[in-house]
Amino acid sequence: AREVSLAVAKLTPEHREVIYLRHFCDLTFSEIGKTLGISLFTAASRHRLALNRLRRWMGVEA
Repeated sequence: AREVSLAVAKLTPEHREVIYLRHFCDLTFSEIGKTLGISLFTAASRHRLALNRLRRWMGVEA
């Protein structure tokens, strides 16, 4: 769990907040978009990029 927390902390603030809202607040991409004032597609894209970075940093293959 500590390793995941450290990896998430390395994300940009924009990527970190999307990960937080999606996985800890259980919001949909539409809800994330409305909350952050971005489109659903931008929310989904940020989420995808953040997950890819986390996987790479932690040595996990998708």
